[in-house]
Amino acid sequence: MAQCDLVSSSTMEPDALRVELIWQKLSRQQLNAQAVEGILAQRLVNTATNKLYWFSPSDVVNFLADMRQANNLQASTLKTLRAALAYLQDNPSIISDSELINYYLDTLMRQAPPVSIHRTAIDISPALAYARTIASRPSTTVKLLQQKLAFVMAMAAFLRPSDLVRIPFASCTILDNGRLRFQAVSPKETRGKRGIIKPFTLHPHAGDYELCPIQCFKAIRDHPALQARPRDANLFVKSNLITQTLSASTASTWFHRDFISLCTSEPGVSIRALASSRALDLGIS
Repeated sequence: MAQCDLVSSSTMEPDALRVELIWQKLSRQQLNAQAVEGILAQRLVNTATNKLYWFSPSDVVNFLADMRQANNLQASTLKTLRAALAYLQDNPSIISDSELINYYLDTLMRQAPPVSIHRTAIDISPALAYARTIASRPSTTVKLLQQKLAFVMAMAAFLRPSDLVRIPFASCTILDNGRLRFQAVSPKETRGKRGIIKPFTLHPHAGDYELCPIQCFKAIRDHPALQARPRDANLFVKSNLITQTLSASTASTWFHRDFISLCTSEPGVSIRALASSRALDLGIS
């Protein structure tokens, strides 16, 4: 029995893994072929004892090392094999929590070459064009205005959806110089395990009225449907129930469905990635 017969890719059936591992363990004992086959047959009998004592952490490390050498497997693939081997055990923690196995895999991960985090520049002009079609006027629907305001604020201040839904409306002030000041209260970041208040100031977009976050905020502030907003409400609320705060998941859905999807089909692109790409396009780093 040879490794190449059993391992044709980065995934193996659990039974094949079991046979291969036991075969490797017996082969190291300098037994002849007949002895290996005889013991292997006995060890493959489906009994409680065999399930419990198929292999030890050192057996697994030897097996993973052989698989890596024979098939040029990456550490991430070896972790998948480790998970499959743990599944074969009645007590998976013997494998999954083994300090020896985890140390071996962690060592391989540290030895792996660096991974490039460079992301290809994204053309966000389709999202900007769509945002411009939503007029920054109190006559526009609350839902559309909030979608637009969330987008332009996130792009201007690199805000997460979870930041946006933590902005108290009372913290939003337009200064004498036309800038918009606001706060995000208790966002994801903490200091000494305590929540924080993050202040922001946005500048007017003098060259493009429909992409100016201050103009869009004014339309939200003056919207007739939002005049009954509770004093302690947040900036972003449910358009059909303004006494309730908008959820971060809803804001995230807006971004992906109405803006990000217009620019790229690449998975995992966030609104902050879109803002970063725009900043790089403008020479900001």
